[in-house]
Amino acid sequence: MQKKISAPGKIEPATPDDLDHILSIEKESSPNPWKRSYFEDELTGRLSTILVFKGLEEERIKGFIIFRKIDDIVEINNIAVCIRERRKGIAESLLSFLKTFAARESVTEIFLEVRSQNSGAVKLYEKFGFKFSGIRKGYYNNPKDDAWMFRLDIN
Repeated sequence: MQKKISAPGKIEPATPDDLDHILSIEKESSPNPWKRSYFEDELTGRLSTILVFKGLEEERIKGFIIFRKIDDIVEINNIAVCIRERRKGIAESLLSFLKTFAARESVTEIFLEVRSQNSGAVKLYEKFGFKFSGIRKGYYNNPKDDAWMFRLDIN
């Protein structure tokens, strides 16, 4: 059962005006944050989608998800929530939105990679039905870590 979001919000496509807020969340969330140019590339990419979760009252971005759809497969490239907004159901809302999108677009599988040491994210993905599907040894740097691969079949 999905946790109720404590603060109302909406999910919408990111715009170039959102990049500063997205970068701020990325920097506080990742030990090795993406560069601005990566986000710019994803924002303009033909296959990429960046969605943001915004608060209704203040229109502030509280989280984001980046994914690519290629044929009938979706790969999550990045997902993060502002530290002070965590454990309020925002990441769950973004994943639920993606699952709904995937079902509507005839996607059969969603893939992602996560740092093996990111136990909170692993628990979240498992809660959503993602299944462990493999390891990429030494995939991440700063700090060095393995990537755990997960897969979700969409019915």
